[in-house]
Amino acid sequence: VSVLSRNRDTKIMGVIGVGELAEMVRECPEKVIIVDVRQHDYTDGKLKGSINIPFDRFPEPAITLLCEMVNSTKPKVIVTHCHYCQTRGPKSARMLVESGRFEVPIVYLEGGWDAWYNRFHADPDMIEALQ
Repeated sequence: VSVLSRNRDTKIMGVIGVGELAEMVRECPEKVIIVDVRQHDYTDGKLKGSINIPFDRFPEPAITLLCEMVNSTKPKVIVTHCHYCQTRGPKSARMLVESGRFEVPIVYLEGGWDAWYNRFHADPDMIEALQ
């Protein structure tokens, strides 16, 4: 059962697995906003289509920026992640939920960048180089 299907109430922060997010990125990338909250460790690539908003920019100006993105793109989910998703990824997702300003599910990526990279390091459709 998908985390997203169980997590319609945005008062609840959820977790999304690498496989489920990869499916979304492949099938409907315009329906997901992926927020990479890495800071000094934002050095070795990124999830395809993700944006970097360092954790030290939460809650503001990150929440305002994401509200603007949500209003213009109408995503089905917001996904946050850091390197391992042990601290910054879940905390940033929680801040978004607690802001009460989003009507879409907010989840963090289980295993973070490390899990994504380990699975897709050779797939240019899933990882982008940093510019």
